[in-house]
Amino acid sequence: MTEKKIMVTDDYSIFKSLEGNRAAKDKRVDKIVQSILKIGYITSPILVNENMEVIDGQGRLSALERLSMPVEYIIQPGIGIEECRQMNIHQSNWTDYDYVCSYAIRGDENYQKLQSLMDRFDMPIQVILQATRDKLSQGGYKNTKTVREGKFECDVDQYERAKWQLMYADGFRQVAKSIGGSRNPFYIAVIYAYRNLDSDGRNKMETVVRKNMLSIPALTQVGGYLKYFDEFFNSGLRKDKRIHLALQWETDNI
Repeated sequence: MTEKKIMVTDDYSIFKSLEGNRAAKDKRVDKIVQSILKIGYITSPILVNENMEVIDGQGRLSALERLSMPVEYIIQPGIGIEECRQMNIHQSNWTDYDYVCSYAIRGDENYQKLQSLMDRFDMPIQVILQATRDKLSQGGYKNTKTVREGKFECDVDQYERAKWQLMYADGFRQVAKSIGGSRNPFYIAVIYAYRNLDSDGRNKMETVVRKNMLSIPALTQVGGYLKYFDEFFNSGLRKDKRIHLALQWETDNI
């Protein structure tokens, strides 16, 4: 490999933001500043392309600018947002939301829909992804690799259905908080109930689950929550009026 020349400048204006890259968060920049003040700056050049767009090192750049310190940088022509994502795909410093925003800001309508749902509903991304799917499953989107690789798809109908399902699930937030544990299987159970009940049934389900929320333990399986939902809903009902969501779930996921 050809060794790249390290350049040095104190003109911060020459650097540009890369479209689709996440912004440097203030908290991260603060930590870098405090580290430099405490132990000094360990040289680590930032990486830019031929247009001086920062590919790697936005946080370091912002920290050095705050401290009026010179910036070392390396120019690597021909690299852009795809290389930026690949550099971070196996690291923890980019969140799932960072990837969603990156694809959305560059015009991917699938990711624009997903970002809209994530901004509106304070729920795990795995739950939101499941709500966009035609079939719910226990495992679902536990792994968000598909999202990070730019392969997420969601048409208008899926988006609209997901929005209504998540609005319904949002009404159970207090219950989810009281239960504790992973919220994923609980919210997926709620969405499954929404999909399989009529309007009156949904209203009753929300009422009886809230009323009995202190009786629900933290579980790891969707079917486990559905058994509680069935029990609460069916209390005092004739056999022909009862629901069997847990059994239906097992049948759907054979």
